[in-house]
Amino acid sequence: MDTQYSTSVIQRGQSKVKNILFPTDFSSHAMKAFTYALNVADQIGANIYLYHAYHYAATGEFYIVPELIQQIHTELKESALDEFQDYEVKAREVCKNPFNLAFRADADFAVEGILRTANEVSADMIIMGTEGAANLMERWLGSVSSQVIERADIPVLVVPKDFKNKEIDNIVYATNFEEPGLNFPDEVILLRDKLKSKLTCLHIRSLSEQKEDSYTSQLDLIKELTKENGVSYKILHGVNPWEGIQDYLEEEHVDLLVMFTHHHSLIEKLLNGSLTRKAILLSKVPILVLHA
Repeated sequence: MDTQYSTSVIQRGQSKVKNILFPTDFSSHAMKAFTYALNVADQIGANIYLYHAYHYAATGEFYIVPELIQQIHTELKESALDEFQDYEVKAREVCKNPFNLAFRADADFAVEGILRTANEVSADMIIMGTEGAANLMERWLGSVSSQVIERADIPVLVVPKDFKNKEIDNIVYATNFEEPGLNFPDEVILLRDKLKSKLTCLHIRSLSEQKEDSYTSQLDLIKELTKENGVSYKILHGVNPWEGIQDYLEEEHVDLLVMFTHHHSLIEKLLNGSLTRKAILLSKVPILVLHA
């Protein structure tokens, strides 16, 4: 397996998010999501590592000699390296500042390759396109993007298929008061500052909400943590948290939704589901997922 990156352009000044990993399958949606990733990287001063995983699996009763599989892999790799040239052209068109763009293609399964590469390049964030749950099987087992979110230890920003690229002027951080130690994530404030965006902390209060005194103390603590950071707050009541979030995103023309997630087992996902998981599958707005 070739683990060397090919690099072009020049490196620039960097922020807390220094390296962004962008996995691609070379689809038209992936290129659209890449344009979004370029705009983010350009604004926050990060470098981008492009990654493509290819894998040929023999099917049926016919035996294929290892040499032929190796030849197929070589051809897939060469094809990927050719595809990356279009990404370099797009990067030069979109970005105003010079930056570091690197690319790699190797033989691996998509999810495993993405997670391994993120670790090898010390990625601080993964940005990738998602088409949501295209069929029932994906709703149960999850798309590549939802599996990456489930297993990654770094923030993952997913860009839905139908999203229209534009400036990130309005960020919403949706909370259910389950952040570790009830600490307001520093990443959200830093991202807001880098993008010069409005930031709203949103909570959908359901009918089964905790009793009033506990709820009030949690909200007061969050406000105390952010009182000097210009964060606004919105508390809405609703039976279904995701529907409440979705309505707010549409009404307020939100450009980026930030959510916290905890790692869950497959059984928990199948039996109980996850608000973050549902958001990834159904949202029309890009979502940045932070991990506990």
